[in-house]
Amino acid sequence: MKNFKDGAPTLHPEDILYDEKDVINDGPFGKVYKGLSNGLPVAIKRAHKQELTPEERANCLKEIALMKKVFHPNIVLFMGACEQTNNVMLVTELLSCNLAQLLYTPEQIPESMRVTLTPDIKLRMCVEMALGISWLNNVVGVVDVNVDIHNFLVDSHLTIKVDAFAFASFLPEANSLVSKSLPVYVSNDEYDAKKPTFASNVYALALIFWQTFSQKPLFEEYKTKGIEAFITDVVKGGVRPQVKPYVPESIVPLIESMWSQDPEKRPGSSVVVKTLQNAVLVNALSDHDALEWWESKFNNEKTGGIRLEMDKPLFFNTIAKDLAIKIPKEDPIYKIFEETNVTPTSFQKSIKFFGKYYNSQFVTKELLDLFHQDYFTFESSREVVESWLDNRTDGYFVVRTSTRSPDAPFVISYNFKGAYKHNRVVRMSFEETDVRYKTVNILTQKEIFATTVVELVDKCIKEGLVKVACPFEKCKQNKYDD
Repeated sequence: MKNFKDGAPTLHPEDILYDEKDVINDGPFGKVYKGLSNGLPVAIKRAHKQELTPEERANCLKEIALMKKVFHPNIVLFMGACEQTNNVMLVTELLSCNLAQLLYTPEQIPESMRVTLTPDIKLRMCVEMALGISWLNNVVGVVDVNVDIHNFLVDSHLTIKVDAFAFASFLPEANSLVSKSLPVYVSNDEYDAKKPTFASNVYALALIFWQTFSQKPLFEEYKTKGIEAFITDVVKGGVRPQVKPYVPESIVPLIESMWSQDPEKRPGSSVVVKTLQNAVLVNALSDHDALEWWESKFNNEKTGGIRLEMDKPLFFNTIAKDLAIKIPKEDPIYKIFEETNVTPTSFQKSIKFFGKYYNSQFVTKELLDLFHQDYFTFESSREVVESWLDNRTDGYFVVRTSTRSPDAPFVISYNFKGAYKHNRVVRMSFEETDVRYKTVNILTQKEIFATTVVELVDKCIKEGLVKVACPFEKCKQNKYDD
């Protein structure tokens, strides 16, 4: 192994181990094996044709040199190559399956990945496909991407990555459109030019988007009609799949423009990315102010437009800076998000329950104050809280979040005459007013009103409804056991 300075290393044959029985994919121009490189599980590509002409070998080395410098979260990581004559092998990261397997044959993929592919998940996958293709087209300058559903690979987290290295780059016969199988992703302009273009990449991507949403075979009827009918009807005639009811209304115009018969009318891949990202945001963020805020804070043209996932520290640092307040790293407020990262969907859910904290110093300070109280705990179930209250005297209490209704986002759980009681804290207004929350005092059957939850709890203590946080240590540490 040598030469790290230019990216992925040059590997020796002894660095690459595989069993010829461990075939992941067997295409017309090469095989992909599951193997090891220096102890790490990898995917190993080996072309059927190893005796390359001087021109083919030069093109192969040129492609390898290019791929060594390509790094993007939605492009399969190129990890090295063996460049020896008659023993050319390419090594990439090993992923769980390809997109075709995920959509059509889930029984072939790991059980942990067999999830219901909701429209939101599918839309996010389309964004990731577009990001990978856009990076290759616009940043790297690669046209010959071989946009095919089998060349989009999927990791264990359902992240999509384009397998950018194509044997077509150095094997002339790989560029031939004459094949025993239907050239389903070939556009009219690619057919006429006998080579792919940026516009034909976008055309093929549109068809794969349709497959992703419909989970239906593409142009299945032409398997019996034959290639000539396919060329006449689809490539030259403009026949396309039926978009409705499969494709979300918000991106139907985009897909129809992407597979336009006129390549000049197809949007560039960067436009595709922006349109899809906007669709994700619009679908997830019903709060218009939140939509504008996210677009303004997390839009980076250099890295591919709007970010659809933010790590919590950056998210809360952005809020702290905007509102001129301090939010320490790993502050309890981080727990309003269950996931590691913040997404537009989880952001909208948090707004639904806690209000527009992202642009309100008052609301954010209120939440920070509440979440630091000894009596407060996140997402503790009624059963867990009752186990804390068990065998405690009257007046012990806990304040917890509740996801049942955004109109009553908090609950005061306490002991009363040997029984467990759970008072809902009803939010009356999101605005900064004197009366924002209320609950009922079961001792007097009168309502208690307050501006903040902390103030409401203080009033409940003064009126004798509750007395002591229960138990102090468990509430403070959010422990669920013992």
